[in-house]
Amino acid sequence: MDNALTKAGVEPRAIVERLRSVAGEHARSRADRVRARVGGHWIGLRSVARDRVFAEVRPSRTKVEVFLLPAPRDLRDPHGLAKKVPPSRGWGWFRSRLVIASVADADRASALVRQSYDALQGRADGGRSARRRARRRETS
Repeated sequence: MDNALTKAGVEPRAIVERLRSVAGEHARSRADRVRARVGGHWIGLRSVARDRVFAEVRPSRTKVEVFLLPAPRDLRDPHGLAKKVPPSRGWGWFRSRLVIASVADADRASALVRQSYDALQGRADGGRSARRRARRRETS
């Protein structure tokens, strides 16, 4: 059975490894660990302490797509890598999408992955907004 990494090209594999190592180092500095779950087309980066995914990485032969929890307007992104997620992608969990084609872009994107992790850690409710909880109460 092939997974996302075996199908990826050489440079996308290096990009994925860079993002995983940066996320792991950042989590260790906050007494947490990052577990990477590899699927057929994606790699989920999950905080062990929060038991929640904060980034999804989708490598291809030539590039890597990264989906993050915060919206593009909530990220400090001087390079303009973060774009809004199309409605059909990310099941509504992820609000930002990055397309990374080089290792240099991976270094820029790693700052955004750290911000996605920090956004998750800053939420006591595990990333669910008060508005969403209120909406669920109204409908039940």
